[in-house]
Amino acid sequence: MGKKISYKKSGVDLKFANAIVPKIRKLVSATRRPEVLADIGPFAALFQLRKYRNPILVSSADGVGTKLTMALKLNKLESIGIDLVAMNVNDVLAMGAEPLFFLDHIGLGRDQRKLLYPLIRGMARGAKLSGAALVGGETAEMLCTYGGKRLGLAGFAVGVAERHAVVDGKNIREGDALIGLASSGLHANGFSLINRVFKPRKEFLVPTRIYVKSILPILKKFTVHGLAHITGGGLHDNIRRILPGRLNAVIKNDAWPIPSIFREIREKAGISEHEMFHTFNMGIGFVIIVPNELENPIMAALSKTERVFPIGTVIKGGGKVMIQ
Repeated sequence: MGKKISYKKSGVDLKFANAIVPKIRKLVSATRRPEVLADIGPFAALFQLRKYRNPILVSSADGVGTKLTMALKLNKLESIGIDLVAMNVNDVLAMGAEPLFFLDHIGLGRDQRKLLYPLIRGMARGAKLSGAALVGGETAEMLCTYGGKRLGLAGFAVGVAERHAVVDGKNIREGDALIGLASSGLHANGFSLINRVFKPRKEFLVPTRIYVKSILPILKKFTVHGLAHITGGGLHDNIRRILPGRLNAVIKNDAWPIPSIFREIREKAGISEHEMFHTFNMGIGFVIIVPNELENPIMAALSKTERVFPIGTVIKGGGKVMIQ
């Protein structure tokens, strides 16, 4: 008879999973919304939509890219949990929707079990910052896939907007103003380059800023024509995603102070300004496109919670973003 092999020896410790659930339940309960109808534990989460006449559900799935690689080296997983929520809820927000709930998938090996709680604690913090409920997720011990210090991470967010209030860029007009909201740093993009050029540093891991609670009141009070979450591809690619083909966006690259960290990256990596603007957020994490006459009142409202800048305008053209 061959050597006995248990499920635990194969990399799955059911006792560990059962022991950590009460700790996770406490984190999850702190993010609960009244529309959530069940605690964690059932096969699926239940969420009751209320007070909507013609609701459109808005969903997003995203990760944190290779920022996770640096976080694992520095053992800074709580901040990555915030990043994971931010990347998803900011995308939902970019359609004019309120994030309702968030779920995650974590794949890990035996050596990474100790990272699970701080990671989920970060997700709970991110959920509270966005107003979304952390309603569940999947934690899979997969020693054969995630051996050593490897970890798999993905997030999923669902939000809602009234059909008439969806912001998809189709109403952007010539003369509209672009308002930029400052980023908190690198956010979660460009780390494939950073990991090759720099040694791990804590300042690179500052979590992605969550803009939900600043922008939702603006959407309720003012007319907004476009919203862009500045992620991979920078200002150029992400604004172009929502720009009608008959228009161009002109961005003034001296309209805001570009943080020194981006200058350091450019000098150390030896890449052009053009590539920098196509890779990193360059200090602007979110952009709102609004009627020109509303630029000042919207900036005044946003400035109560955000650093905001008038970064450009919309002109006739062919769907291009020009950074000058």
